[in-house]
Amino acid sequence: MKKIFSLILLIGALLLTSSCTDKEPPYVQPLGIVNYTSGEQLMSGGSIDSPDWYKAESTDNSYDIKETYDISKGNVYIRIPGVYKITGQTDKYCIDVFMPSADTPYGVVLILDNTTVGNSGATHSSPPVYSEGADLKIVLPKGTENNITCGSKNLENGAITVKKGNLTIEGSGKLNITANDQKNGIHCTKDVAVTSGEISINAANHGIYGKEGLKVLNGKINITSGRFGLKSGDSPSEADPTNDIGLIEISGGIIDITSGDNGI
Repeated sequence: MKKIFSLILLIGALLLTSSCTDKEPPYVQPLGIVNYTSGEQLMSGGSIDSPDWYKAESTDNSYDIKETYDISKGNVYIRIPGVYKITGQTDKYCIDVFMPSADTPYGVVLILDNTTVGNSGATHSSPPVYSEGADLKIVLPKGTENNITCGSKNLENGAITVKKGNLTIEGSGKLNITANDQKNGIHCTKDVAVTSGEISINAANHGIYGKEGLKVLNGKINITSGRFGLKSGDSPSEADPTNDIGLIEISGGIIDITSGDNGI
């Protein structure tokens, strides 16, 4: 039986205790965005002065955009920190963020401008959005509606998968996520924070999973999931039944969950 969980919080707080291809890029040191289809290097390397620049809150479209890329023309590979606007629609290409050092203090901001990314026609085994080694912020500009969809060709755990970095979602636009074949809508091995935006998730497994923590500060979230709606921590095992140590903090927003397991 499906479990229905609805939560509206305006104040207060609730505390509860790969890449798009199997081959290497056609260059030795990844320094920018490269279209694997053509091998064309689209930009050179760069640096950001402050290690905390990507953590600051921003009004829609107020970021200093480093590059705009049309996802319909090929895979987007990001190898240096910066702010990137993604446009277009595809069912075969992906967004791949990778920082050479997993300890990099810098991050990447993706501004989704009416973007649709799916993998039903893909020849690779990556999720539509994959990030490793950097904190990732996804911005949903006002008036935009963005779609992320994945199926059985995804060998990672979520339609949006973030490893070795935190994930933040903000903005006043919409983000629709569909994750089939026992995948999570959002999967992050560190912290997930939703500060604003309208997010709708239909996931075969968990709706949003943040292994180390999950925060909802504001926004509107609607989740239909096969298992948990919001999930943090590892699953307890017979060897370590106390292994579930994740933290979920909700201090605002509107959350509506229909789940096959617990809502939270």
